Amino acid sequence: TSGGGVNLFDRRSDQFQHYYRRTDADNSLSHNLIRSLWADGNGNIWIGTGQGLNLYIKRENRFKTYNADPGDPNGLSHNDIRAVRGDRKGRLWIGTYGGGLNRFDPGTGIFTRFRHQSGDPDSISSDFIRTVYQDRTGNIWAGTRNAGVSRFDQKSGIFRTFRSNPEQSGSLSNDSVWVVFSDSDGYIWIGTDGGLNRYDEGKQLFTRYQYSPDNFASLSNDSVRSIFEDSLGTLWIGTRGGLNQYRPKGDDFIYYREKDGLANDVVYGILEDRQHHLWISTNRGLSRFGLRTRTFHNYDVRDGLQSNEFNAGAYCQDPNGFFYFGGINGFNGFDPDQITDNDFIPPIVFTDFLILNKSVPISDRSV
Repeated sequence: TSGGGVNLFDRRSDQFQHYYRRTDADNSLSHNLIRSLWADGNGNIWIGTGQGLNLYIKRENRFKTYNADPGDPNGLSHNDIRAVRGDRKGRLWIGTYGGGLNRFDPGTGIFTRFRHQSGDPDSISSDFIRTVYQDRTGNIWAGTRNAGVSRFDQKSGIFRTFRSNPEQSGSLSNDSVWVVFSDSDGYIWIGTDGGLNRYDEGKQLFTRYQYSPDNFASLSNDSVRSIFEDSLGTLWIGTRGGLNQYRPKGDDFIYYREKDGLANDVVYGILEDRQHHLWISTNRGLSRFGLRTRTFHNYDVRDGLQSNEFNAGAYCQDPNGFFYFGGINGFNGFDPDQITDNDFIPPIVFTDFLILNKSVPISDRSV
């Protein structure tokens, strides 16, 4: 510049777009703590935050916020949004932390509330919801903080709750539920704070997978935060103790941790790009894992991430293949195919040689 010296712009920090709350702008994100992300069919992103439900209208580059109003029975029931999931009819199912489950019709703008009713076994088991999922048959599963998982039959309007029972080995392993997922074989997988569970609808029994210090092929950690099936049908489990790959033949696991190149052992979210890389959000940035090479490449705040700390449930892929991962300082959006790495290794150049802070000619053999 003329009079301003030389400026350096690191293009690597511009690859991940950062969305965050701006106090100097209208229609901004309502809060930077991101708990859930969901992309609808139009490519818009629905965002669960610590202060309301947000809609990012991508083509207009603006946010719209929905907040709870105690005086509006057709409005959002609570502002602490932990889960957002769309169904096949274009409606949203919203899990709140204290206000139960909400069904939102974007066409009418009406929220329908489902709350726990003490003494009613057909109601949802808790008002503290962590995750929401729709299975193949259209049932809605709601995982709760400490009351198991409730399955909602939309035809009958009745919830059926599955809970842990220490006296029944075929029951859910733990009542603290973080994630529900249906695989290509039709099994329902449920991740809890007490292990992984596979539900067989025909037998109406859960098979438990838990960590065992004496078994190197067991689940690496009992606190499960994410479940993902890749394009080859392989199931991946994100835990607070690494990334696990389920092996159906042996009904066991192999896992990857920091010592293997993973950015951090706390795994929150998993997505797969077109080049067959898994993108993994952790407590220390994002990891890109090659399914063919079995190697990791890691990204952190120096690459433009919202923070090194991400959150469980806060990840999604839109219809155009863009990825979104959220954390404690907003969320990132990016095209995984456009992320390039600088593999250049600069040469080492000696510019000086000092002894006791005095320059010594390297060619001086008398020293």
